[in-house]
Amino acid sequence: MMNGRGKRIYYRRDNGKAITSEDIYHMVMLQTYQRVPVHRIAKKFAIKTIEARTLIGRRACGSCCG
Repeated sequence: MMNGRGKRIYYRRDNGKAITSEDIYHMVMLQTYQRVPVHRIAKKFAIKTIEARTLIGRRACGSCCG
């Protein structure tokens, strides 16, 4: 879902809650320091692999385009 400013909001498939910035921070830390594969991170947070890859890429690389 897109909000008014073009920022995408991702929702968990298990309970329908939105992914928070804290969740994204945990994803980045898991991938960066513990080298957890993206598909396992996606499974842990109940989102699609491509969504996890997008969120991690945006946060870790600092890109506005993701």
